[in-house]
Amino acid sequence: MHLFDLSSDCDPVRRHNPRYLHRCHPPPTKNSILPPRPQHELQRRTRRPHRRRHRRKFDSACEIIRWMVRSGCDPDVVTYSTLIAGLCRAGMVEEAWGVLDQMLQGNCSPNAHSFSPFLQAYCSQGKIEAAIRLMESMRSIGCPPDSVAYNILINGFCKHGYFNEAAHLLENCVSDGWEPDAVTYNTYISGLCKVGRAEDAFKQLEMMLQKKLCPTVVTLNIVLDSICRESTVWEGNHHLERSLELGLEVDVVSYNTIITRLCDIGKLSWVLKLVTDMIKKGISPSTETFNIMIRSLCKAGKFRKAKCIFTSRGFVADTITCNILIHEFYMAGKIVELHNLLSGVDMDKIRPDSITYNSIIDCLCKKGKFLEAINYLRSVEDGFPSEAVAHLAYGLVRGRKIGELLNLFEEMLSQGLVLDGQAFSHLIIAFCRNGSCQSREIYKVCLVLDKMLGIV
Repeated sequence: MHLFDLSSDCDPVRRHNPRYLHRCHPPPTKNSILPPRPQHELQRRTRRPHRRRHRRKFDSACEIIRWMVRSGCDPDVVTYSTLIAGLCRAGMVEEAWGVLDQMLQGNCSPNAHSFSPFLQAYCSQGKIEAAIRLMESMRSIGCPPDSVAYNILINGFCKHGYFNEAAHLLENCVSDGWEPDAVTYNTYISGLCKVGRAEDAFKQLEMMLQKKLCPTVVTLNIVLDSICRESTVWEGNHHLERSLELGLEVDVVSYNTIITRLCDIGKLSWVLKLVTDMIKKGISPSTETFNIMIRSLCKAGKFRKAKCIFTSRGFVADTITCNILIHEFYMAGKIVELHNLLSGVDMDKIRPDSITYNSIIDCLCKKGKFLEAINYLRSVEDGFPSEAVAHLAYGLVRGRKIGELLNLFEEMLSQGLVLDGQAFSHLIIAFCRNGSCQSREIYKVCLVLDKMLGIV
């Protein structure tokens, strides 16, 4: 049975209209992309509710097309395809098929670009088999898919885990009459890396280079990161050097990927060497590069070297840098050194964020300086940020400072502030870790929760 033959009494227009292809399952052939699957009766599509603004825009666009027809200026394939693309992006696929009907009735033949939005919509919704049937239908009506259509399908395969089908599609590209381009390989390689198949990804990268196609720097960085995670940092460094030898575009993110992994395994001497090599090749280290190094040096107890990097000429610290220093220096008890270090920073250009508040409160609580933590929270310009309150509540409960916690909540409630779910969650976790929920101290839990709810 022909792909579009729904019944013997269908009229010719319906039988050769691509919008009906998704209502039938063609019999599987030996060249099918997907293996044979159970045939299921497809239910009739139901209209989904759409927002009024989308409906208004759709009506306006259709009115413009009707005006063009009345004016003797028949819309061309670009006009119809643009409307189809907009509808599909808005999730109005049913209406998009209606535009295709109107297009065919106006004797305007669709091209590959007309069908690409439908492919994108199907793949986004996980309807991979429907997308494949649409591709097959395009060939049967003399409108073969182009590289854009194949790239959409490859992306859909990768997004939903059809990697064998993606490999099969690439292997049969010549017989199918299309040539994979750089976008095809970049998409496939990124998909492989996201599921941890670094070796397969690098094989595809080599095949890509054999075809004189250039991977994007983003794809190369994804491959490097995946290799470092799945194998060893030394292999990642080897592939970085090989990429440079092949003349591929490498940026500071590529180096930061390797530097991060080297820091994770404590190879700080290799980090300094790699940074030196990077500078020699004309790639300037970013603030992120220095932040990675500062964090690693602090964790290794090399605070003096971390301070040297922080105070080096040309380095511009950001909020992340300050957060790293606050956490590491506080935990090491180097409070005076930290204040001296940050005194030279232009704080007007660096705004503290939630991580800054949380780090200071966590460190003070871990050091048993609960009163300082409470006073710090009071001094915050944002006025009791909810996340910081939750961290302080956790620290006070863990430190068994229930009285101070109740006073804090009473102060906040008197100012008309409302405690949110974060505070409740952190409190319950802290009480459970203290063992209060399974002991005679359960009354303390109830007392605090009552105070938070304003019952007492």
